[in-house]
Amino acid sequence: LTGIATCYLCGSPLHVKYSGEKRKIKYVCTNKKNGCVSRWLDFYDLNDRIYNKFKLLLENPHLIEKLAEPLKNIEFRLRELRDKQQKIQGEITRIETKKQKLLDLYLDGKYSKADLDAKKEELEKNILAYRNEYNLVNVGIRALEEQPNDLTEIIKYMKVLHYTDTKLTYDQR
Repeated sequence: LTGIATCYLCGSPLHVKYSGEKRKIKYVCTNKKNGCVSRWLDFYDLNDRIYNKFKLLLENPHLIEKLAEPLKNIEFRLRELRDKQQKIQGEITRIETKKQKLLDLYLDGKYSKADLDAKKEELEKNILAYRNEYNLVNVGIRALEEQPNDLTEIIKYMKVLHYTDTKLTYDQR
């Protein structure tokens, strides 16, 4: 689990450490030297618990599907938001083209300055509204992209092992 498991307090990777006369093996936060106060985790205990969780998953394939559902939803939502972003960009381009045509009509003498200004102001308000919507969609995309998207990332987010399983062995060090 070295490089996969992360500290329950600071999120830094855990590494294996041997200590004592009995050569006790434990997982320790790599950030201990910089002040992380997390406790160490017993190597065998944590490995057994992870093994048992995976064994449970392998014996119950429907649980794997349940774990994969959020990933499918994230991908679906990302596609939706990216499609929306493209449509918004298309609308912005369409309105900017309209604005350029309006200017051409004014230069050809087919529009008065007052008509040009009124129409231009309306089009610029529309562009601003679409750009704001585009930015909101972009924030949504970034938030979804930061979600865990593979098994390694999911394991990092399974801090449930620490918080819900009170039988883990700790040593205050």
